Amino acid sequence: MRNRNFILGIAFVLIVTLGAIVGVFLYNPNPPTTEETGALFGDTSALRESTQTENGGDFGNVQELLGQQTSGGQPAPSLRLVAEVPVSGAGVYRAGTESGSLEFVRYVEKSTGNIKETMLATVEPVTTLSQKTLLRTARALWSPTGSSTLILRLNDASDLVFGYLGLLEQSTDGQSILNGRPLPNEIISAAFSPANNLVAYLLPNGDGSTLFTEEVRTGVRTELWSSPLQDLTVRWDGVGILVYTNPTSRGDGVVWYVDQKSGKQSVFLGGEVALAAKQNIDGTKTLYSFIEDSGTQSLRVRDEQTMEVSYLPMATLVDKCAWSTKNPLFVYCAVPRSPLLKESIDEIYKGTVTTDDVLWQFNVSSGEATQLVDLYEQTKVRLDVEYPFVSSNGQYLLFQTRKNDYLWSLQLPDISTPPSSSATSTISEE
Repeated sequence: MRNRNFILGIAFVLIVTLGAIVGVFLYNPNPPTTEETGALFGDTSALRESTQTENGGDFGNVQELLGQQTSGGQPAPSLRLVAEVPVSGAGVYRAGTESGSLEFVRYVEKSTGNIKETMLATVEPVTTLSQKTLLRTARALWSPTGSSTLILRLNDASDLVFGYLGLLEQSTDGQSILNGRPLPNEIISAAFSPANNLVAYLLPNGDGSTLFTEEVRTGVRTELWSSPLQDLTVRWDGVGILVYTNPTSRGDGVVWYVDQKSGKQSVFLGGEVALAAKQNIDGTKTLYSFIEDSGTQSLRVRDEQTMEVSYLPMATLVDKCAWSTKNPLFVYCAVPRSPLLKESIDEIYKGTVTTDDVLWQFNVSSGEATQLVDLYEQTKVRLDVEYPFVSSNGQYLLFQTRKNDYLWSLQLPDISTPPSSSATSTISEE
């Protein structure tokens, strides 16, 4: 019996040893991978590739719009991405005679301060007008003729504003030359006159501010008006200068009218929360926005001869609107898809909240409102419009988009004929 148990023990040891030897030779520390037949969480490729956010991814159909830039000499598309780089501001320059003039859009690149130019009607290569390096350009204002620009720059710490007035002129060999001079530091707000010969700006004065005008060519400066406030905005769209308190939901605003020659001021509008105003080209109509007692945004028009007030059927901020440069009865506005509420106004002006805008045309005389373009429908990007203005011939609306500071243009319908769009509404009198 003992011999039998001994033999079984030896056999068991041999089997274990043989198994260990086989295991050593068959073990592979890098086992081969096998092809997966299905993803654990389903197909997530669309989620991984998408960069669009609720408040507007920067792309969508932007690459397709950029492709339009490559076809030189072709008519520009109705909605066009003019500059795919951040810009500080843009203006329109007209070359040629009144009957045969061409319009060019000029803009300042935000990263370099270089000034570029391209045609509005056709897609052409971009021309560099000035390679003067101006770093940290926060904002560039352009004169109505596109021949002058006021550039506001920041210092390294972004706590000081430098002013620079640049004049684009032609040399004897036809090349563009940027001549200019520094303006006072810490400009609060500024605007060019409609006649292009003056620039108005506010400078801090202790706890308040002082309004000056300066001749573009000579630099002669005139003090016009003073205020105990500094949170002010200057506009010069019509025959006089408007100065108003920066819109806020925390208090009533005031709009002053300041005579450009005498400096005499009068209260133009007041007593409304988040008040802001903008006049048409001949000063006969004033567009203004404010927050009603109900907490919703309101956009209205006042006739300066009859003092009658009418309100537009869709509300937005005055800063999202631009009067026509050819017909004083037409105004173009970017209207947010969602209603503007009192609690969001301050965040919008701070840039912490963006809007999803649709562009509309309003005839403030007939009451017709026509949708021009649904920007999201066209681009698949939720665009927040800022700094809109109309070209000198009244054919193009130009604007920038918040977050990326891209520059866009939209060809406008002929306002001498009735609008053909079915998306219309009416303006009511108060």
